[in-house]
Amino acid sequence: MKRERLQIVIVEDEAAHAEAISRAFITSGAKTEIQVAGTLEEYRQVVVSNPPDIVLMDLNMPDGRALDLLATQAEPRPFPILIMTSHGNEQTAVEALKSGALDYVVKSREAFAAMPHIVTRALREWRLIQGHQRMEETLLASEAKYRFLHESMMDAFARIDMSGKIVECNSIFLNMLGYSEEESRLLDYMDITPASWHADEARIIEQQVLTQGYSDVYEKEYRRKDGTLIPVELRTNLLKDDDGKPSGMWAIIRDITERKKLEEQLLQAQKMESIGTLAGGIAHDFNNILTAIIGYGHLVLMSMEPDNPQRLNIEHMLEASNRAANLTQDLLIFSRKQIGNKRPVDLNETVKTVEKFLTRVIGEDIDCRITVYCKPLVVLADTHQLEQVLMNLATNARDAMPQGGDLIISVGVTALDKDFANIHGYGKRGIYALLTVSDTGEGIDETTRRKIFEPFFTTKEVGKGTGLGLAVVYGIIKQHDGFINVYSEPGIGTTFKIYLPVISSALPAVEKAPEEEILTRGTETILIAEDNEPARNFISILLRQEGYTVIEAVDGTDAIQWFMKNRDTIQLLIFDLIMPKMGGKEAYDQIKAIRSDVKVIIVSGYAPDIIRQKMLVDSSVELLYKPIVPHTLLKKVRAVLDQCTP
Repeated sequence: MKRERLQIVIVEDEAAHAEAISRAFITSGAKTEIQVAGTLEEYRQVVVSNPPDIVLMDLNMPDGRALDLLATQAEPRPFPILIMTSHGNEQTAVEALKSGALDYVVKSREAFAAMPHIVTRALREWRLIQGHQRMEETLLASEAKYRFLHESMMDAFARIDMSGKIVECNSIFLNMLGYSEEESRLLDYMDITPASWHADEARIIEQQVLTQGYSDVYEKEYRRKDGTLIPVELRTNLLKDDDGKPSGMWAIIRDITERKKLEEQLLQAQKMESIGTLAGGIAHDFNNILTAIIGYGHLVLMSMEPDNPQRLNIEHMLEASNRAANLTQDLLIFSRKQIGNKRPVDLNETVKTVEKFLTRVIGEDIDCRITVYCKPLVVLADTHQLEQVLMNLATNARDAMPQGGDLIISVGVTALDKDFANIHGYGKRGIYALLTVSDTGEGIDETTRRKIFEPFFTTKEVGKGTGLGLAVVYGIIKQHDGFINVYSEPGIGTTFKIYLPVISSALPAVEKAPEEEILTRGTETILIAEDNEPARNFISILLRQEGYTVIEAVDGTDAIQWFMKNRDTIQLLIFDLIMPKMGGKEAYDQIKAIRSDVKVIIVSGYAPDIIRQKMLVDSSVELLYKPIVPHTLLKKVRAVLDQCTP
């Protein structure tokens, strides 16, 4: 609040001097309120109760020197002090100013008369000083705030002049590039930017920064002090001097190394998902083709005499077709994690079966030695998936031994106890078949060993591996309630140990060859809906040969029309799951609403989990998977027709 009168305190022990100063202010007509203190103690009491606008203080007072008083006051005063003395000299003046006095006045009659002007000038100077001090304090606070933000921000900050020289940066920037603050002063942005980025960044500066004052957010690379490259994201802003001319640029820079890794993983996952979808579609189409090949091949074989010289050729064709069918199953496992066909198998026999294929996979430079257990080791497993495990591990071993080496596969038995679980962090107590696969290859370090079963992790060159081989191995073993671990040392080799629980079930009896089994013929009417003409023709021919009456439809809509014409005579539906216009499941649902007791077999080349889960096919519906083998189809048809209708 602004005062109406100027508050002045005169600290003077000579009454005449104080009177002369007071009279001068009265004569000047200035609005003042003057208090006189005869001692320093009185001065202290006056300014505490009512701080003045200015103090006029005699140098020497009865109770002390003014300069000693000023020197002992640590807190800044909210008012100026003018020192007065009868005997002034330069040393005293300097001492007064160092002690905190605003000015120094030598007492005289003329000085007393001019005191109003002296005070006015002193107050003006005081206000200027106070203004500068406040501005300086504001600047210091602003600088401290700027420095705090500068150093505490999560992203890097850098400022360069128009020549590209780095003139300022924060610790995040220094740590990101590996330079000290002193080293950074010797750098320009060209030193830390790879040459491949110079043209692009020059274009951004010319077309954006110099034109609009800032750039869009863009990505580039920095070269660290150790020579490694890191991806960064930044926006560059223009600085101008007081004349409006460009004086430099500054940028907020973010290290996006981790984001790039995540993006690569996401792209890899999306790519693999796309490939998986493609693989599933290919497998479906391939199964349709195989259905015709295998089906017609069996039809020819069934019509041949046992001694026909062409019989062997047909059998070779069917063997090749069966291998192709296994390939489609691999595609389905890869694309949709197809549910395995588990049954009791002797692990020894599975390993022996794979042995003849391994030499083709590993090559002649690698010596393969296989040892099986002395007794049957029965495990509940999908034989084909276990074969895939062995082939994947053998392929991995081959790649680790480019100059040749040894591949050792052995089958044994072991008991897992609490100690095993405590050491490895997994495992259940019990008797396990132990499948060991070892190689004398390059080996792997501990860091790689910890990640080796992660999806998409690979140590091979780009394009040389998907990173899924060992992940698939791990997934298959887990699906078999087993465990797998790996031991390895660089330069020595790698050993995989697979533990599969041994079961007490006996091995299933060997099934008779399909063509030797006698199947019951039939006379029922069957409605077939299949959009693939070769597959539809094969099924129709096969069923008609066995005595059945067959009605053919090309899709679900066509099937419903044929059913409406023959609703009382049709006893079985054989519908492909996926067809144009209307699929088999939808057509069956509509027909079932018309006649609830109708029986059905849904046929598909897709994986079982799609049919059961995604297509919402009821568990009571019989499924038949392509490629269709004649014996399997006839057996399934007869079994469904012979079922009692609830």
